[in-house]
Amino acid sequence: MQYLRKIFKRKKTLDILSATHIVTPSVSVLADRIADAKSQARTARHLNIQNPQDQLCIACPDPTAEDRLRDMNQELGLKMVRQESWQDLSKIIRTADAARSLTPGAMPVADLIAYGARADVVMAAEHAISETEGTPPQGPAERH
Repeated sequence: MQYLRKIFKRKKTLDILSATHIVTPSVSVLADRIADAKSQARTARHLNIQNPQDQLCIACPDPTAEDRLRDMNQELGLKMVRQESWQDLSKIIRTADAARSLTPGAMPVADLIAYGARADVVMAAEHAISETEGTPPQGPAERH
């Protein structure tokens, strides 16, 4: 028990202060730091631009415009298939392909129209596959 009391014995304040070395900067160092801070503040105020939007301008494409064009072309293909306008669909795809039409995001318009045209068939096939994967096959040999 005496051993624990020695370990946790409070040290006197003087012992703590003498164990650490507190270095205080001189008045001239503090004065230099204050002068530097004031100079930086003046420079920042001098560079202050009235309109924050004029400070930095990075041109970025409008992602929503790309999405709208992609959706519009896919819906065009889907609409043509649902109306069974095969001749018109073929003509539109060939025209877009011959013109090498691209969206602002560099996606081929002909591919987007074709993707929309086959969307119903692909979704139906994916749905059928996902439904059959969850259930075991029931052929004539497996029925009892």
